Amino acid sequence: MSYELMKSDVVAVMDALGLAKADIVGWSDGANIGVAMAISDPARIGKLFAFGANVNNRYLTPPAASPLYAMVGQRLKNDYASLGGTPAGFEQMGAAVGAMQKTATGHSDTQLAAIKGPKIAVVGADHDEFISQRHTKYAADTIPGARYIILRDVSHFAPWQDPDGFNAALKDFLND
Repeated sequence: MSYELMKSDVVAVMDALGLAKADIVGWSDGANIGVAMAISDPARIGKLFAFGANVNNRYLTPPAASPLYAMVGQRLKNDYASLGGTPAGFEQMGAAVGAMQKTATGHSDTQLAAIKGPKIAVVGADHDEFISQRHTKYAADTIPGARYIILRDVSHFAPWQDPDGFNAALKDFLND
């Protein structure tokens, strides 16, 4: 499993659906995939809402402790089971994702600065356990024309913590 493989999967699904271009909304690893697409396949993206992306190791800090981790782990496991997975499959997927996340996305300043075409929002949370606001600001400042958005009173799990606020920020961006 890798971000490049998942990016190619997204492009393959778009091809299978006959979508030449789509707006992309990514959360965490999904945001990383969206940024990778903006670098290599910018013509395939209309707009990119990248929440909780880590574009490289610059300004990243070790994850902060959070009481949410136990709840999140159980929710992910339950969601996986409800979508037809098996407990063993969840553990295997979790191990593969964990290994992938230990490798940096590693996009250079040059790659980020060369992104042209899609309208991009680099979005963070004011209490993010994984991605510092400094990293989010750096990414937004490095990608030409990117909008910098910080969601308030939420963490890396903002779509679950405040779905109305998250969706309002998303809709505002997509409708702009």
